[in-house]
Amino acid sequence: LKMKYKQVALDFSGTIADDRNKVHQTMNDVLKSYDRPELDFDTWKAIMSLDFRAMWIGLGVNDSLEEVQVRYRRFYPQNPDPILVPGNREALESLATELGRENISIVSGSRQDELEDHLRKLGIVDYIGKVFGESHPKKERLGLYHSESTLFVGDMEQDAIAANEARIDFAAIDHEFAYHGRERLARYNPKYFIKHLRELIPVINNGR
Repeated sequence: LKMKYKQVALDFSGTIADDRNKVHQTMNDVLKSYDRPELDFDTWKAIMSLDFRAMWIGLGVNDSLEEVQVRYRRFYPQNPDPILVPGNREALESLATELGRENISIVSGSRQDELEDHLRKLGIVDYIGKVFGESHPKKERLGLYHSESTLFVGDMEQDAIAANEARIDFAAIDHEFAYHGRERLARYNPKYFIKHLRELIPVINNGR
């Protein structure tokens, strides 16, 4: 049986793990440090973007992005660790068995050291072949993959845009832990919508 996809690249936040509380609380800590009002969860989720500079300026923080990131990294470890989306350990194990661990990778904007620490704590290191943190922009990292045999899986508009620009098929995650929902992602015409990573097995084998 010839597989449709030989490699799967996965986003981390909102795709593999639910880190929304950690990121939300850390952003509020940064806002408080600038004497800016905190955001409730729904407001924060609506404005959350990977265009960090524009996002912080929109929140009234005009400091350099470098200084904002210094503060963010100071507060980040103090907040609750990400939790694995239920069922994802088994899904990743099945995916690694199907494709080979070396063909499963993570492409994320998160810091490399933090990402590797999260994977260890979540107990999923053995199912991931390569970890590419600090992928800004993601399209440059995705552009290094063989476009016709790679599937990228993510949950944000910027994930969909990066996949489209790299000419890689995109599977949009549509579950309660995702940052951006189906309505926001649909405008980018993802190749697939999936409710859970376990749905990737039939997709990589026959594209449906």
